[in-house]
Amino acid sequence: MISVTAVPLALVNQLSLENLLLSFLIGVGITAATGLFLFVATQAMKRIVPLLPTVRLKLLTLSLIGLAGAFRGLLFYHSVVWLNFSQPSDLFERVITSTATTLFWLTLISVVVEENQQFKLRFESYFKIETIRRAHELSLVNPIPLSPEIRASLEEIEGVLNKTFDQTIRSSINREVLLLAGLQLRQTIDQKIRPLSHRLWIKERSIAPKTKFFTTLISGLRFLDVPPKLISDSLGLISLVNLSSTFGLVRGLVGAFTVYFVSFALFSFHRDFLKERFLGRIYPNLIFLLMPGLIIAFFQYLENLYIFEETSGVLSLVYVIIAANLALLISAHSISIRDKESILEVIDYGLKAAPRINIDSSGGKDAQVASFLHNSLQSELLALSYQLEESSKSPDSEATRALLEQLGSRINRSIKDDFESFVQTPLERLKKIQSAWRGIAEIRINFPTDSPTDELQNYLLVQIIEESISNAVRFSGATEVSIDLSYSDENALILTIAANGSVGPQNPAGLGTEWLDLYAPGNWQRTFSESGSELRITL
Repeated sequence: MISVTAVPLALVNQLSLENLLLSFLIGVGITAATGLFLFVATQAMKRIVPLLPTVRLKLLTLSLIGLAGAFRGLLFYHSVVWLNFSQPSDLFERVITSTATTLFWLTLISVVVEENQQFKLRFESYFKIETIRRAHELSLVNPIPLSPEIRASLEEIEGVLNKTFDQTIRSSINREVLLLAGLQLRQTIDQKIRPLSHRLWIKERSIAPKTKFFTTLISGLRFLDVPPKLISDSLGLISLVNLSSTFGLVRGLVGAFTVYFVSFALFSFHRDFLKERFLGRIYPNLIFLLMPGLIIAFFQYLENLYIFEETSGVLSLVYVIIAANLALLISAHSISIRDKESILEVIDYGLKAAPRINIDSSGGKDAQVASFLHNSLQSELLALSYQLEESSKSPDSEATRALLEQLGSRINRSIKDDFESFVQTPLERLKKIQSAWRGIAEIRINFPTDSPTDELQNYLLVQIIEESISNAVRFSGATEVSIDLSYSDENALILTIAANGSVGPQNPAGLGTEWLDLYAPGNWQRTFSESGSELRITL
C-alpha cells in the first residue's frame, strides 16, 4: 500500500482528476516490477547461499534489498519522465530515498517472518518430539501393531525388491544385469520408499496455527497497543533518511525531531489515558490512528514555512498513511506475539504436567516408520545399488557373489521385522554401515568408550548417520565420511559428520531437514567449504 500510494503523493501538486488514476497505476506497476526483481534475485541467491558463511549471507541479503530499493527508485524516476510529469526530485535523491525506505520495510517484514517461523518450529517440535518419545516408550514395553495400510505398503515394497532380486539371480550375471539391478533399487527408493515416508510423516498432526493477516489487523485495531518508543524510533528514522535526501541534512534533522517528538507524545498519551477507554472499539482507535500523521503534517508545515521559509505543500500528509499503517502493523504484531507466547506456555505446561495426555501412539508409530524408511532402509538400499554398479566391473568375482548373497539377505528379511529390531537395538546397525559402503566410500566412525545408552537417542543418532552418508555419496560424490561423537561441557551429545565431495546448488529443504528440525530445533548447522561439507548436531 505504501509503495503504491508513494507515487500519487510525490506527484500530488501535479494531479488532476484526469491523471489521478494514472499515478496509482504507475505505483502498481513499479511495485509489481520490484516484486518480480526480488523474486528473480532471491531464486538466484538460493544457489549460492550454501557456499557462504552467515556474516556474508546477511550482507548479501541486505545488499539485495538495497538493490531492490534502488531499482524501484530508478523505475519511479524514469516512469515520471516517460508519462510527462515534472520530476519532484532529482535521480540521486529518488534512488537514495527509495533504497532507504525499501530497506526499512523489508527488513521489518523479515523480522516478522522469522519470528513466525520460529514459533512454527517450536510449536511443531513440542508435539512431534513428545509423540515420537511416547510411541518409542510404548514400543519397548508393548509393541504397537502397524496399521493395515502401512503393512500393505511395506509388502508392496518387499514385492518390488523380490522381483528385482529374482530377475538378477535368474539371469546370467553380467555387467548389464548388475547395472540394471542397481538402477531398479534406486527407482524403488524414489518411487516407493520416499513417497511412503513422506506420507507417513506426522506433519499434519501438529500443524501450527496460522496467522490470518486481515483478522490480525482487525485485532490490532480493536485492541490498539503501540509502544511509544518503538513507533517514534521507526518514524524518526524513516523521516531522517527521506527528508535529508530530499531537503538536506539540517532540514532532515529538524523534521525527524518533530516527527519523533510528536509521535512519542501522542502514543504515550494513548497508552496512559486512551488505551483502556478505547479498548475493543474500532472506530475511536481508527480516528486516533489518523491523528499523529495530521498533527505531524501541521507542525512540519509551520516549521517549513517559518524556519526555512519554504513549503512542502501537502507532501507532509504522507505521514497520515505512514504513521497509521506502521502503528497498526506494530499493534497487530505485538498482539500476535503475545498470543503465540501464551499458546507455547500452555502447551509447555500441559506436557510437563501430563506428558502423555492426548498423544496418539499410532501417529508416533507412523512417524517412526517414516523416519526408518527415509533414513535407514533408503540408505541400505542405496549402498547396495552402488555396490551392484561397482561389482559390474567384475561380475564373475567372489565379491560379486558375496554382494548378491547380501542382497538376498536383505530381500528375505521382512521390513516390518527389521524396523522393530532397529527400534529395540539401533546401535547394532552401526556395525553394518562401514561394510555396506566398502568400495564406494570410506566411513570412519569415532565413538567414545562411554557410548550413549538411551535407546531413543541411539535411534536418532544412527538414522542421522545413515541419512548423512547416503546424501553425501548420492548428491556430492563423497568418497570419505568421518563421523565423530563427543560430549559437551553440559553433557549434551555432539555429532559431527564431515564429508568430502563437490558442493553444488543445494536442493530445497526436504524431509531430512524437517527431521533434523524436529529432533534438534536450532541445534544443528550444515556448513560448506571447498573441501566438502560438515554437519554438526547437538542432541
